[in-house]
Amino acid sequence: MTADELSEELGALLAIADSEVDNSILSKARNDPNIIAPIVGNRKVSPVCDDNTFIKMAKVGRDLRKEFGKKVPLSVTYPGIVDGKEYIIASVNLTEGTPVHNIPAEYKGFPLLVDYGAFKPSCDNRQFQKTLKPGISIGDAEIDNAYTLCALFRGTLDDHCARVKYSDLNIDDSEMLVDYAFCMIDEYCDSTSNKACGTEVVINSVESILDHESEDQFIYVYKVGRESGHTKGQMIPVLEPVVITELFEKAKRANGLLVYGIDGKFGDRGDSGAPVYDETGALWGIYEATHEKYSDISIVIPIGTILESVYIKEQLEFKLIK
Repeated sequence: MTADELSEELGALLAIADSEVDNSILSKARNDPNIIAPIVGNRKVSPVCDDNTFIKMAKVGRDLRKEFGKKVPLSVTYPGIVDGKEYIIASVNLTEGTPVHNIPAEYKGFPLLVDYGAFKPSCDNRQFQKTLKPGISIGDAEIDNAYTLCALFRGTLDDHCARVKYSDLNIDDSEMLVDYAFCMIDEYCDSTSNKACGTEVVINSVESILDHESEDQFIYVYKVGRESGHTKGQMIPVLEPVVITELFEKAKRANGLLVYGIDGKFGDRGDSGAPVYDETGALWGIYEATHEKYSDISIVIPIGTILESVYIKEQLEFKLIK
């Protein structure tokens, strides 16, 4: 049987109404590692709108990853609604339709569904053919003309006003994803503004995840990207392990901040490097990637991780230009 045929068969089984399934069978499926985990199939996954329920389910999803992450290649877990019912969605980095064992059909009171996919970086293959919008500036505390604009100012193709001076792409010893490029510019411009394009918000501070780590609250954040423009999302300020592909030779597991888009996707291909900030003007991080199947789930690199990494590597302390 091919993977597609197996997927169709599993999807057909899942279409059976709960009332038609013997409870003893369900009880066995919840705990038997030999039972193939149920899948989402071609059904739609909708967001969980109640904040308290979302936070509770997200915590259960994190516990699930801790317990089963070494048995199953989980790329992310998140709350979702399928056919009007709340589920923990467990996304795995496997070929679509691959049977998944060693994971329960129910966990800590919530049913579970398996789906497929991982995070992919949101870089734009057309980026050298587009006019880029200005982003946020972070400068060297000692050298006024060394800073990054995230979404770089750019004129014609002949302009050479900035060059990459400090850059890195790796997963550090604490499994944090690190990806940055600070540029040296020819001349510092006093008129450079940290006002987010298209908004009245001025980026005025740098936020540390260590100061706000909590599993019991939402932080509402915003992004201004080159492709999707101004978007809003919600974030639980805890580090989450995800699987990201295409950044390295093979898929890698790394930690970052998960942002769930409100009223659609939080970011899109071409937005990588965009600042992620809250309504007070605090910079939380830099937008990096989006789930390949669920475009409303994105990964953000904490700005504290970036600044700490460049300090360790280059012995340079960067500050926010105001």
